Amino acid sequence: MRYKERLLIFGCGAVGSIYAKSLSLAGYPVSVCTRGQRLSELSKRGLLYREGNRTLRCPVRLVKDSAGSYDFIFVTVRREQAEEAFRQLADSECKNIVSMINNPDGYESWEKILGRGRLIPAFPGAGGSIEGGVLYGGLTPSFLQKTSFGEIGGERTARIYALKRIFLRSHIPFAICPRMYDWQLCHLAMVVPLGDAIYEGGGNHIDAGRSRALMKKTVRRIRSNLWLLKKSGIRILPGEMKLFLLLPEPVLSASLSAFYCSESGERFIYRHAEKARAEMELLHRELYRILKKRREVQ
Repeated sequence: MRYKERLLIFGCGAVGSIYAKSLSLAGYPVSVCTRGQRLSELSKRGLLYREGNRTLRCPVRLVKDSAGSYDFIFVTVRREQAEEAFRQLADSECKNIVSMINNPDGYESWEKILGRGRLIPAFPGAGGSIEGGVLYGGLTPSFLQKTSFGEIGGERTARIYALKRIFLRSHIPFAICPRMYDWQLCHLAMVVPLGDAIYEGGGNHIDAGRSRALMKKTVRRIRSNLWLLKKSGIRILPGEMKLFLLLPEPVLSASLSAFYCSESGERFIYRHAEKARAEMELLHRELYRILKKRREVQ
């Protein structure tokens, strides 16, 4: 079945490629806009992805910019590339810009660039890497992380329901979140220590996971971050995140160790930490700057 909504993926690294593939195979007309080496790869060979022991091609349209009429634009660039991406999209006709980007600073500066009312904050549930021009990765299992999105003010608008239908048709696990800023802060409170553990463990997820001391330290960092956010008025979202505050430390450390040493740990923690170290270091600085401010006002 083919659907009429026109979609643009702006930034086509691993995460953007995963959504481009999922949406295109579901029957949506998908365009992708990217640059650098990824642009060269897509121009020569198209969007290739690995499935089992086969390499397949996904039908997408490669465009040079955001000109044209799109129902939704999904921005899937890294945090340090966000402002530049939004400046490039400022003159786009599209009124629905879905920002799938980590951001602990809120959305005011992005809305100033785009214009108020266009931004839909979101976060992807996907992970993987591009190797030799081929996508290795996929959507995150629903129990780990769903694609989360919502209006800045939490309203259930027509465009939120339209986005819901798109994800349903594309079999993309999702959750509509009424407080995306709280969600993103809680996510960073967890993911920053997870990335830090990779670097402190020598850059290898297996070695990090086998270090009891490092796993224990990581659990304590996550708990400390979440407790501080909770005390400062942030709602702990999604609800499953509260397990870090409720379960005994040995249980959490053992679970985290098993996850690091698994295939999921490699795909969803290690590969991103390895490929996006500049982004992770920036997010580390931003998160702990914000946590420091919140601690000072308590």
